Amino acid sequence: RTKRKDQPIDERAKYDEVVIKTVEGLELRLESAPAMIEDLGRLMNGVLSYYRVQSDLSVNIEGFCLVPSNRAKAATTLFLDVKFIMEYFGQDLTELMKAKVNWTEENINKLVLFLIRSLRMMKQRGILHGDIKPANIVTNQNSSGTVNAKDLEFKFIDFDNSGFHRSDSDVTKRLFTESYANEKIKVKTALGQSITAEEWRKNDLHCTAMTILQVLYRLTIDEVKRYCVDIASLKSEVIDQIPKDYPTFGERLKQAVMLLIEGEDIDAIVEVYSVKDPILCKEDFGMIRDKKLEDEVIGMITKLKNMNDELTKIIIYLVKGVGLDLSLIHI
Repeated sequence: RTKRKDQPIDERAKYDEVVIKTVEGLELRLESAPAMIEDLGRLMNGVLSYYRVQSDLSVNIEGFCLVPSNRAKAATTLFLDVKFIMEYFGQDLTELMKAKVNWTEENINKLVLFLIRSLRMMKQRGILHGDIKPANIVTNQNSSGTVNAKDLEFKFIDFDNSGFHRSDSDVTKRLFTESYANEKIKVKTALGQSITAEEWRKNDLHCTAMTILQVLYRLTIDEVKRYCVDIASLKSEVIDQIPKDYPTFGERLKQAVMLLIEGEDIDAIVEVYSVKDPILCKEDFGMIRDKKLEDEVIGMITKLKNMNDELTKIIIYLVKGVGLDLSLIHI
């Protein structure tokens, strides 16, 4: 297709090799200012998380826009859809597992390094993904034959349910894939209890471990569910087999997987798996400036400024949290 980067966001996908992901029916309650601020804050938190994770570990975002939702309107509620315009990368891990491609030790090592680097990047940038699983990891490979280890790349998608958090005191509400979640998250959700950012962070680690094991041993969803409940069986039936099945790096992978399940700090896991590789251990994921996306966010805030000062203030507070330059906007 012809490349037309100068097109408006709603036209750009007609020309570029991109994907349009729509998050549908996000609720914006109009009943009171506090309700609007809470809903818009949650909405922008997810949107800006995509900006904050921009790196070689996540798909590139061309931009986003807010449009009215097709959901039935309510007297005191406005429903919005968020459309993300992002690069097309390739098939996700679920598709590759269904196709039964051949994974070598080198392939697996690349996947594990990608995952622990991603977790470290999210920690340094204050991001919780919230829904780590094979379907949210895309590759540049197709589903036929042997995976090409030399050119193999991975990237994360689906940060729209995530958020950035500056302290462990933050209480978060989010959707998640129950099959991969740890027991604490499932129990507290079922009881309607608050879940802290630290608890969500540990759940991200747990879901990462289950993703690795599902790829390594082609576990079914039912097996993943069972092992999330019965960690003792998971250890004896699966994790303890890793050194035998992957002799090159199996022992440190086994240790790393156990640390992930236990919710240990990602820096400690990096040290265990990378054997204190000086480059990997000191990798610094500084913020990456995206001027085009920044301009679009500023444009949206400028429009909202004319509508409601309180809503504008909460967006600016959130946007400042990801390091955008908002010198052009004055409140």
